[in-house]
Amino acid sequence: MQLGDLIGPLHALGRQTRYYRAAMMPADAYPEMRSTQVVKTIAVANLLVTLDSTDPDLTESVTRTVIGSRDRIGTKVHAAQKVDLRTAIFTNPLPLHDGARRYYVSVKP
Repeated sequence: MQLGDLIGPLHALGRQTRYYRAAMMPADAYPEMRSTQVVKTIAVANLLVTLDSTDPDLTESVTRTVIGSRDRIGTKVHAAQKVDLRTAIFTNPLPLHDGARRYYVSVKP
């Protein structure tokens, strides 16, 4: 059994587990393992978190830098390549910071 097969029983444990989701780990996620198979797993959102009192200009700038650098970061951290502007605004259970919101609105397709 792969971890992804356990998402139903995990969600059945109650509301606090709703932020976990089924995911697929690509075969090349860990090259040293030389895997040829995708692995079903459990994932949770990877969020960059700050205080709501952080300067919105700073937050917008950091967000712009992270998104603008995702391909370069992705050469070392595979998950960075998966950042998608269409879904990055969904930060539940945390509210999206005003500065980050301003950035996403500025690049909305």
